[in-house]
Amino acid sequence: AASSSASLARALCADPELLLLDEPLAAVDPNRREALRRLIVRTQRERALTTLIITHDRAEAAELGDTLALMLEGLIVQQDDPHELFERPRSAAVARFFGAANLLRGTVRDALLHLDQDTALPVDGPDGPACYVIRPEALAVAPDGPLGATVIEATYAGTFVRLALRGGDQRLEAHVPPGLAVAPDEIVALDAPRERLWRLPEDAPAVAEPAE
Repeated sequence: AASSSASLARALCADPELLLLDEPLAAVDPNRREALRRLIVRTQRERALTTLIITHDRAEAAELGDTLALMLEGLIVQQDDPHELFERPRSAAVARFFGAANLLRGTVRDALLHLDQDTALPVDGPDGPACYVIRPEALAVAPDGPLGATVIEATYAGTFVRLALRGGDQRLEAHVPPGLAVAPDEIVALDAPRERLWRLPEDAPAVAEPAE
């Protein structure tokens, strides 16, 4: 942390018009990383200094960036404010990179996304084939939820439990409170709030499903 702070101070001594930081916090322990993030943001705002930061850390990008540009395979695939990239990705690849692993594919009829013969979710948008994205933290275990799924794995992650699920042909991930008792092979009902479902643009490129 001291080395990172010293490097930042040396760079600022030159009074630059543009500051380039390449993975500035990669080698810093988590407890000090948050303090250094705040220092970078405060310094940038006080000096009104244009800063370009390169990082692979999603949380770091969201906290430090007013505008984010995601580069995949050498191309910028979406440039937007952090909220748009996390909540309204331009493609399935962008969604996965920013942690929105749930891609619900089906057909919209009369404001319902039909995933199979027995499952339909209320959605916004015109009729036709569609793919909707919902973040894991937006999926909730609810007794009356319209989406049924089998728990494949439950992993304690400190502030939440990460559930890997399968509902029909849909592979899902949900982040639920640690106190919620859910075990592998258990069948649960999930609520997917309409306002948190984001329909991928129709011209979004198709992306192959990752291998299990």
